[in-house]
Amino acid sequence: MLSVKQLSERVGIPYTTASKYLKALQERGFVRVRREGNRVMYPDEAEELLRQLVELIKSGISFSQALERLSRGEIPLKDPVLEELRRLRREIEDLKKENQALKDLVMLYLSRLEEIRGLPAPKKPWWKRLFDLVGKKSG
Repeated sequence: MLSVKQLSERVGIPYTTASKYLKALQERGFVRVRREGNRVMYPDEAEELLRQLVELIKSGISFSQALERLSRGEIPLKDPVLEELRRLRREIEDLKKENQALKDLVMLYLSRLEEIRGLPAPKKPWWKRLFDLVGKKSG
């Protein structure tokens, strides 16, 4: 189960837009929601529906026309190739976030090491400094 915030982030649209679209999908019976306290939770399948709705709207179709096309079943809801591409996109985004977090951590450690040593800030990029440090320890 996913929250509106999670779905908006995964699909890449603003929270308010996701909320509006998901409510419309719920009203038309595409998804059933579950309430958890103040939050409305949507099933995992809602991501695919929301993504297809957004793609239709981006292609120039109005919101109501896109909903109508989904209602008539004109859009295939499951395409294995598209699903795999979307899964890979999500994985790439997760890896980018992880990569940035690791870069930030390395920069923090390097700055602390430099403070301890009392050395002036180096002019080399962070990754060269890291390799220099690793090389000194293993050598």
